[in-house]
Amino acid sequence: MNEISIFEAQQNKVIRNQLIEEKIPFVIYMATKTLGRYIETENDVEFLIGLEALNDAIDLYDAEKGQFETFAGTMIKHRILDEVKKNANYANHLAYGETLDDVVVQDNTDLKIELSTFKTILRTYNLAFDDMVGASPTHRDTRIRALKASKKTASFQDIIEKIKQYFKLPIPLMVSKKIETRRFLYAHKKYILFSSLAYIHHFSEITSWIDDAIGGEHDEIH
Repeated sequence: MNEISIFEAQQNKVIRNQLIEEKIPFVIYMATKTLGRYIETENDVEFLIGLEALNDAIDLYDAEKGQFETFAGTMIKHRILDEVKKNANYANHLAYGETLDDVVVQDNTDLKIELSTFKTILRTYNLAFDDMVGASPTHRDTRIRALKASKKTASFQDIIEKIKQYFKLPIPLMVSKKIETRRFLYAHKKYILFSSLAYIHHFSEITSWIDDAIGGEHDEIH
């Protein structure tokens, strides 16, 4: 991908989404190489982390950083390793004979269960995991703002009831609760709904990842 195309992707969301879709095999390759195992696009959170890293790489890339794939590949690798290290923080509590790999595999199993369940729930809202990337705000600050709005959304029971009843965000009600401006909520409604559902259905592994993104520990999902 040449510099002009990357620049166009930075400025144009349609081109950005096309670039991300084109680079999905590259994300899978980098994640697989980093983890030493094949990842599944629908069941592994590392795939979503890789997509978010690719999205951020588009924002941060310039010609001085060398080839785009080298730059993006490094970001994908580091983000995934950060996630693995975070999951390994409790390694000191391992039972005798249990290895760090055992912990990571078990944690990934928990994530797979959550993601599989989440995928089923998303279908009822006409959403899929690909929507998180396709609807993702272009700029990092906007994405974090949207994720914060998602978390606030899930803290109001009356909003939750409306979402479950109508399968969409009750934006007038959200505005009345001062969650965000009407314009912002309409502009990012699919992304906010996607993230809100993770909180509403208490997916602790997924929401922990979102919380880290909001808190700045990861330059986030996207």
